[in-house]
Amino acid sequence: MTAPGRRWFVLGDPQAPHDRVRASLARAGLLTPDHRLRDDVGLVSLGDHFDFPGDPDDGARTLAWLASHPSPQCVILAGNHDLARVMDLARVTDEDFAAARHASSQALAPQDFSRRFPHVPTAALAARDYHHFSAAQRAQVSSLLRAGRVALAATATLRDGGEALLTHAGVTARELGLLGVGADPRGIAGSLNDALRAAVSRWREGDALDLGALHVAGAAGEEGGGMLYHRPAHPDGAD
Repeated sequence: MTAPGRRWFVLGDPQAPHDRVRASLARAGLLTPDHRLRDDVGLVSLGDHFDFPGDPDDGARTLAWLASHPSPQCVILAGNHDLARVMDLARVTDEDFAAARHASSQALAPQDFSRRFPHVPTAALAARDYHHFSAAQRAQVSSLLRAGRVALAATATLRDGGEALLTHAGVTARELGLLGVGADPRGIAGSLNDALRAAVSRWREGDALDLGALHVAGAAGEEGGGMLYHRPAHPDGAD
């Protein structure tokens, strides 16, 4: 990210009401009186714009607000909750999801849940992680991906001149091996974004987006895995 005279800020996991997100940015002095990013401000959103208690439309509002700014000023990275709309939940209807959420509170055996809801990975995900899925969210994420408005990675130049890699979660030796790159932030970011662009170019309407082994969607009875799930403090856990 380069822009002479522009101050850059990073917004991590904006899973909060839209008004609260904007209020936080305003308190930091990043917004104009009409709630737009100041001309001298750049912002990177690190992904996960959906799935939190409250208004089911708030995540979409925040994502739309971010995307309404020019891409050189506002960089949007994908999180696992964002890509779940077009991967894990690519074939789920609003009615299916509502029924799965209801069933997740019942004592169904995992095989029974998978039989009833084959396109929802697990009851635990429906109950815990996916609060407010809708087909409209899927359409929004799909549109932004196809427009090239969402990336997997970005880089930033630090005050000491060093380069930093920005992603939603961790890039490990596993991802470096899959990409065939070394530990250079710009090389990693370029390879990740090339992989996303290639996947989107192959992506057919109605299918799930396929990122190969980089980020694996949940399937019937199993949660997903890959780079957007890595948590250094809890390497075996999934968010």
